[in-house]
Amino acid sequence: TSDQSIYFMKDGKYMILTGLEEIDTIYLQNKKFVPVKSNLFEVISDTAGTTVYVSYTNKTKPLVATAGHGGASKQSSNEVSNTVTSVYVNGIKQNHVSIEIEKHYWIIRKKKMYKADNINQVKNILPGKSSEIEKFIIDNNISFIMDQDILRLAAFIQLQSGQ
Repeated sequence: TSDQSIYFMKDGKYMILTGLEEIDTIYLQNKKFVPVKSNLFEVISDTAGTTVYVSYTNKTKPLVATAGHGGASKQSSNEVSNTVTSVYVNGIKQNHVSIEIEKHYWIIRKKKMYKADNINQVKNILPGKSSEIEKFIIDNNISFIMDQDILRLAAFIQLQSGQ
């Protein structure tokens, strides 16, 4: 997720998959990935033939030192109610972080990829139909973190565009 690479083990050594420009499709367990330029995208689709790409990135967040009756520990800042810096816990400033994986959706239309992480991005795919798209999202309670919801939304956009 940090460098859009696929790492694997071969003969007990960590290896990196290179030459993505020469690769059409990568299958990992039950998932399908395609390289586009220097990025890898997971391909998700439904039985009706709607296809959506998913990319993955990560975001680092500092862990916050906490001290309580049970001792000191590191937690994500959104899990902490009373905090002290790590300097006060163990005397040495340390940079501890947690990594959150972020999922980004892409709807393909006319061989162009449109980011689809929120309502405003999706309305830009078909500006002339933005009110219909917004109504569909609200009426169908579309969640921008659920694969099936994004596939339903992509199918609706495909119908709206006449393709």
